[in-house]
Amino acid sequence: MIRAPFLLLDDARQGDDGSARLYENPVEIVVARREDEVAAALERIAATPGWWAGALAYEAGLALEARLAPRAAARSGAAGPLVWFARFARMTPLTSAGVATWLAAESGDRSGAADGSARLARPIRWAAMPALLPRCRRRSAPGISIRPT
Repeated sequence: MIRAPFLLLDDARQGDDGSARLYENPVEIVVARREDEVAAALERIAATPGWWAGALAYEAGLALEARLAPRAAARSGAAGPLVWFARFARMTPLTSAGVATWLAAESGDRSGAADGSARLARPIRWAAMPALLPRCRRRSAPGISIRPT
């Protein structure tokens, strides 16, 4: 069974302050891939009430500033959108303990890991990265540059 998309925003503060937010069940998605779509996307988001969460690329700001707008086309066009926001059916505040519990339930983790992330992702072995880069380059989309930093 495929899980419906969700967005978990957590600043990883310790304590029971309920600062994490879990957004579930998107009912609308607004995307702007070109600089001439940014203003309309943001207007749509502002005009529609609800639980909105997503991302605004740094380059989207060029399209919003009149004196920088001519530069937007030259600096945009990366693989990701300039604006990506979803309006979700519900938002649930979570405490730090609630995040760990939710992660453990979603991952099927029965190990009792404190952060609940035992099965969400394999640990990164930084020493192995140079050997993996050629394989990543072959699998990446045309025009995408993958380099060690």
